[in-house]
Amino acid sequence: MQDRDLLFVGDFNAPLYSSGHNTDDRSITVSTFSEILELKQFNDIVNCNSRMLDLVLTNLYLSPPENAAGLVDVDPYHPPLLIYFGVKSPRPHNFGVHDSHKEFNFKKADFRMMYEMIGAQDWSGVMGAAHPDEACDALYSVFNTIFIATVPYKKLRTRRFPHWYTSELIKLIRMKERCHQRYKRYNRANDFDQFRSLRSIIKSRTKILYRNFISSAERSISDDPRSFWAFIQDRKGYTRIPGVVKDGDISYSSPAGVVGAFADFFGSVYAADDYVNSDGIEEICDQNFISVESVSDGEVRLAARKLSNKLTAGPDLIPSFVVKDCIGVLVLPLKHIYDLILKTSTFPTRWKAAKIIPVLKKGDSSIISNYGPISILCNFSKLFEIILFNAIYPRVRSSVAAEQHGFMKKRSCSTNLITFSQFVYEKLDLGGQSPLRFACSVVNSLADRCDLHSQSLVHICDLYLNENI
Repeated sequence: MQDRDLLFVGDFNAPLYSSGHNTDDRSITVSTFSEILELKQFNDIVNCNSRMLDLVLTNLYLSPPENAAGLVDVDPYHPPLLIYFGVKSPRPHNFGVHDSHKEFNFKKADFRMMYEMIGAQDWSGVMGAAHPDEACDALYSVFNTIFIATVPYKKLRTRRFPHWYTSELIKLIRMKERCHQRYKRYNRANDFDQFRSLRSIIKSRTKILYRNFISSAERSISDDPRSFWAFIQDRKGYTRIPGVVKDGDISYSSPAGVVGAFADFFGSVYAADDYVNSDGIEEICDQNFISVESVSDGEVRLAARKLSNKLTAGPDLIPSFVVKDCIGVLVLPLKHIYDLILKTSTFPTRWKAAKIIPVLKKGDSSIISNYGPISILCNFSKLFEIILFNAIYPRVRSSVAAEQHGFMKKRSCSTNLITFSQFVYEKLDLGGQSPLRFACSVVNSLADRCDLHSQSLVHICDLYLNENI
């Protein structure tokens, strides 16, 4: 239906409207309403009192209404109507997926054939490239050819039934719907009897399946929490992001609108750095300047061990488990690309892209400002990052202050808070004043971003100060 296509069906309680004597207030109101919107009344079926209470007002082309038998007892004052009209509905969109976009379904891939093709591949196109972008283009050309031959595409369709429905139950539901359609069209008793029988069977089996699913989720909640949370999200009707989100006073409900709103918000809080000229960079570096000129085969293999055995993939759609499983074959072309990056000081354009995932940080999940972005990198660039970290971290670790918690192994905001809490408690035990005043001011400034523990710490510090002033 188009934006101007209108259809109003219901009891307007204006029996004189279609009789030609539409001089009462209700008939005049309906007539004015129809004229403003350019609607026509199509119903000509009267009730048991030869009056017409139900109206069909529309600007669409309709076939003349027909009498229809209902599935329940017919109300003589409101006889059931059967009308036909044609509409052109837009194709439904899957959330966050464009119509032109195709995604590989690795869950149904032919991995034996895939790994054989990767193992037998000639990487001369990559090894002969003199620029990182050229080498990456050759690498992805190879993977694209292999994936097309071994991995089917996903069928982008909206799931209609809960994931715990079995194929047998879905088949019965569709059979019931066909019987219902036949009964409405031909009004045959045997179609209605079959419809009632299938409806009873479906209700019984649905109850059993639902009860079994709940029991299974309760038994496996500690071993397989994903099943439990999948059930919770299914009951909500959406996954991580609601169907309607708000940015200020504006609401977005379409997939394209929601994605665009998140893009605008994340873009608004990001400021691009000015271009930095690398000429003369050596002059500002002291004798402790760290240089990584090349990588070895062993470093590539060691870094690949830290990749996960999952389907995690960046914009290049190459899963981490494929890179990890085939690292013995990929080590030479990847080493060549990494060496080109270090030699030319040029990072590949393909690897500068990332897949942004909104993650709820606090509060109402329908408010966009409560989300933060998480970047999913390409696994090849993630591998290069691990290699550089392994090369640089051991050489700078001794120069990092012991008080540094951010971006350090086995440290986080939690360890920072624990260390700070210990400092304050020790000062409390020793009767310290000045350090404690400073500690209270810092805790107060961080209270909004910390948990209840820091809030209670503020209260304790305030009580102590009040008693000693």
